[in-house]
Amino acid sequence: TERMIVDMAKDQDYDISHAVEVIESHIKSRKRLEELQTTLLKFERMLESVEQDLAIDDVGDTKRNQKDGLRSIRVALTQGMLNQQLLTMTAAKRRGIIHDGEKFTIIIPGENKPITTELAQPGNRLKERGALGRLYKREELSPGDKILLQEISPGTWELITEPAVNLDWITATPGEEN
Repeated sequence: TERMIVDMAKDQDYDISHAVEVIESHIKSRKRLEELQTTLLKFERMLESVEQDLAIDDVGDTKRNQKDGLRSIRVALTQGMLNQQLLTMTAAKRRGIIHDGEKFTIIIPGENKPITTELAQPGNRLKERGALGRLYKREELSPGDKILLQEISPGTWELITEPAVNLDWITATPGEEN
């Protein structure tokens, strides 16, 4: 019987030490998961910031026409702009095409009358959000789609939506439908 008690004690010690190892491993894994989640949040914030910078700078043809002095501004939409019903125009401001407080009368497709707004801070964004939100929803715009503001007379702009080009078909497997 003593032998049985010793064997049981050894088995119990093994079970307890194994359980402790499993618990410690679980605690380490949980801490690592929390660290990874924190890192992921940081990267998501950084990505959103970079995404906004890239979209804001994606205005290769933002310019002032040399002939008539009228301007055009192209802005690629980000998820943040869509979520918050914003149109930010930092690159155009940086290039001196527009300035703080500038007034805009914008003809937006689907709106009964032109809207009047201005370039506001913070964020170099148009102050008007309601009409933009309606447009984004009505046109089912997505991140990467573009907005072209074309000045048709001084201070009066026409807004044109430009869906992003879908190149998914390039990587599609033959016979696969998109």
